Amino acid sequence: MTKTRWIVIVLAAGLCTGVGCKKKDAGNEPAAKTGELASPAAPAPTTPTTSGAPTTPPAPAAQIAQGAGGVDNSSPTKVTEAVFAAAASGNTDQLMGLCDPKGEGDGDTKDICGMTAASPKFGEFKEYFAKGKATKETITGDAAEVTFLFGPDGTKDETMKLVRRDGKWYLSSF
Repeated sequence: MTKTRWIVIVLAAGLCTGVGCKKKDAGNEPAAKTGELASPAAPAPTTPTTSGAPTTPPAPAAQIAQGAGGVDNSSPTKVTEAVFAAAASGNTDQLMGLCDPKGEGDGDTKDICGMTAASPKFGEFKEYFAKGKATKETITGDAAEVTFLFGPDGTKDETMKLVRRDGKWYLSSF
């Protein structure tokens, strides 16, 4: 076999060990967990290889990052909105990545970052943050404040303070 065919075969085999692959007996697989990528309704389009065997293209990078629980620390508002998204969906996987890596956040933000569905305060967290909405962002150097609405009816004003570390934003105090 030529070198090109071996590369194509190796790459094609690697695609079925990662995100988006399904076993042929998928009927025996458990239902997808919250936050996992849903299987497409129709099979993905295939591309013929030099050997004639079709391959399935990999999932787009954005889907892989999102499905892997990736955290978007690019802005103070996005970090704050990640808290709301976790409360609304019940998927707390990304919360740990929102806290200051130097551990300098206050107790409230540490509670948020350590929140899981099994936490005793999860019901209260979900009730108060699921309807959260960022309303204003103010950045001053490596510090920021995001004003937001939250609470059971989504009308209570509050401010989240954030800190920038190595170009990424993290929760600091609430």
